[in-house]
Amino acid sequence: MKILFFTDSKLTSPSRYRIFQYQKYLKKDKIKAKYSKLYSERFHYFRMKYRNNFLGKIVLSFNWLFAAIKRLIIFFLFTPFYDIVHINRDFIPNVNVRFKWYLDLFNTKLVYEFDDALFLTQKPTDKIKYLISASNQVISGNEYLNNYAERFNQNTVIIPTVVDKDLYSDIEKDSKNDKTFIIGWIGAPTTIENLDIIVEPLNRFVDKYNNVHFKFICDDDHGYLDKINNSSFVKWNLSTYLKELSEIDIGVMPLYDNEFNKGKCGFKLIQYLALGKPIIASPVGVNVEIIEKSKAGLLSDTDDQWFDELENIYVNKDLYQKFSLNANKAFNNIYNTNKQYYKLKKIWCDLINEN
Repeated sequence: MKILFFTDSKLTSPSRYRIFQYQKYLKKDKIKAKYSKLYSERFHYFRMKYRNNFLGKIVLSFNWLFAAIKRLIIFFLFTPFYDIVHINRDFIPNVNVRFKWYLDLFNTKLVYEFDDALFLTQKPTDKIKYLISASNQVISGNEYLNNYAERFNQNTVIIPTVVDKDLYSDIEKDSKNDKTFIIGWIGAPTTIENLDIIVEPLNRFVDKYNNVHFKFICDDDHGYLDKINNSSFVKWNLSTYLKELSEIDIGVMPLYDNEFNKGKCGFKLIQYLALGKPIIASPVGVNVEIIEKSKAGLLSDTDDQWFDELENIYVNKDLYQKFSLNANKAFNNIYNTNKQYYKLKKIWCDLINEN
């Protein structure tokens, strides 16, 4: 079996967790894979740092043109020699390339997968619809996205965004020896505004319990060091974020209730579960499903609920231990690459009638 993958950068979460962390499984199964990254890792850092800078935008525009041409060349040159083309999220940003005719010439199958409500944000507006309808198989990250995909293609399946069991197994999951109790959050600059939901209950909570601390991991503090009392900011780094995240005691995922957030795949919660941490989340989208399946945490909707549930887990050591054990079980039984890879492999094999 030969698969041609089209992804963003290896450092972006969708590419890293939905494509590249399965590389070792493909090698083990002797599946030939070629990866076409839209951006290099070095350029990814440049893009994140200078995306709002005038000169940076000019450089980004030229790089986009170069990346688009390179991607088209790779697509037309290599597609005839591969059984499957697998696209993660997007083919070429801001352009709707209608390429199905070329795949049909060589009987190459198309798999499209997405883990965000891209149909609400991507332009041209019909691009995601085309990618879905043109595919032989669509993979979505949750039920909300799957329901959208089913409007244009009946060959759909849900595969959650998960993490590498081996990677997380090497991380210490026990609480720290000191008496500091850490509430934690990790995320991108595009999602950090959701922390506004818990600023008031967090401040009440850390003011009441002076050994409680809030840690958040992102590209920048975005003003939340000033908003949240007794808080610390850790800049996200690929080599250190897991260790930093492992030091928290509770993981939180506040989320505004809107259509785009209903398309989120709860990846923060899955990272917390992988580390054996109890979780508290807003009852939005897949968060509800993850809390119910894992039995590792609580849902909170109002300021008072957030305060009460934080306090409930903090003061009740038996409940904390129960949630922690359930988090480990959920990770081992559902939310890891070992479990989800074989669903992916079956999809690929079924498409080309290979056992």
